[in-house]
Amino acid sequence: MSNLYEITGNLLMLQEMLEDSVEDQVLTDTLEAVQGEYEYKMESYCKIIKNLEADVDALKTEVDRLTSKRKVLENNVSRLKKAMFDSMKATNTPKVKGQVFTIAIQKNGGVIPINYDKDNKDITLKLPDELVVVTEKPNLDAIRELLESGNAVEGFTLGERGESLRIK
Repeated sequence: MSNLYEITGNLLMLQEMLEDSVEDQVLTDTLEAVQGEYEYKMESYCKIIKNLEADVDALKTEVDRLTSKRKVLENNVSRLKKAMFDSMKATNTPKVKGQVFTIAIQKNGGVIPINYDKDNKDITLKLPDELVVVTEKPNLDAIRELLESGNAVEGFTLGERGESLRIK
C-alpha cells in the first residue's frame, strides 16, 4: 500500500489527466481506485490520531497526578522550613550546628525590597514624572472594531483567519 504522499501525488496527476484529455473509462476507473485508497488512508490516519490523542490524554492525567504530588511534597518542605525558622526566631537562635547539617538564619541577597501601598491608586500621581514608568500598548479590540466597521487605522489591517483540520 502506498503512503499518503504517494497517493496524493497520484490523485493530483490523475485529476490533471482528466482535465487535460477526453474522459477515458480506464482513467476514470483508475481515479476511482486511487480515491478509494486515499479515503482508506485518510480514515487510517484518523484512527492513528485518535489513539495518539488517547495517549496524550493519559499522559496529561499522569502529569496532573504527579504535579499534584510534587506540590504536596513542596508544601511539606515549606511547612517544615517555616516551623524551623519560626522556632529559631522565637528562641533567638541564629545558628544550630548538628552532626550532618548546619542551620542558620541569614539575610537574603539581591536588591533591597521597596514597600508601598499598592491598593492606593493615587500614590503614583503624586510622584514626579522621572519616577513613573508608563507602558503604552495598542488597544487591539478597539482597533479591530474600527477596522471591521470600515474605518482605516494607520499601520493596522485585519488579518486572515487561519484554517485547521477538524475530525468528527
